[in-house]
Amino acid sequence: MSLLPTRPSALAALALLVLSVAVSIASVSRRAVPAATLDILRTDATQYEAMSAHLIAHFPEEVGCAELTFQETSRYAVDAPESHAEWTLLWPSWSHAGFVRLGPAHRKLQVALYHELHCVHVLANALARTMGADEPRGHIAHCFDYLRRTFLCAADTALEPGDFLARDYARHPVGVTRACRDWSAVMGATEQNYRVWRNVSAHIEAESRGSPGS
Repeated sequence: MSLLPTRPSALAALALLVLSVAVSIASVSRRAVPAATLDILRTDATQYEAMSAHLIAHFPEEVGCAELTFQETSRYAVDAPESHAEWTLLWPSWSHAGFVRLGPAHRKLQVALYHELHCVHVLANALARTMGADEPRGHIAHCFDYLRRTFLCAADTALEPGDFLARDYARHPVGVTRACRDWSAVMGATEQNYRVWRNVSAHIEAESRGSPGS
């Protein structure tokens, strides 16, 4: 039995609902609360070494808040060529692919936020057919299930007025404003960790070659 909806319209409706929430991040002004100073490669980070199915660590450990107004926009249409640039701006430079290095052993771990955004991008590309017919159905099924679990984990209790199916988004595009975790702090910390890791890995590589400069 296929893991995907059998009706294309159902697939599109669900994916567009996911996309409409996720892409609001790029079109909203926010008031951020600065996060705590981060010690990227701490020497006492034993929790990262002992991670198991029963212990979930977080990076960064402390994240401030930001306001997010849910607003409809046509800038991120999945079927418009001009929207590709807007999608690209959601992730400026992902050389790290959302992975950080933590603890004395520099353990490689992925920040869940980047996995979530990756799945949104996969679904957008699948709907726009920019990835072609070769995109594995299992990959798309994984992304739907991953986002489903993400929403369940967040258990958002915000109240939304009115019937979203009957709403005229052209005349009334702005919805409610929510208090959210500051995603820019998470992205900034991940970028900083990647820069530190590049320097550390270069030093390790130089030492392994017996470089005089090490």
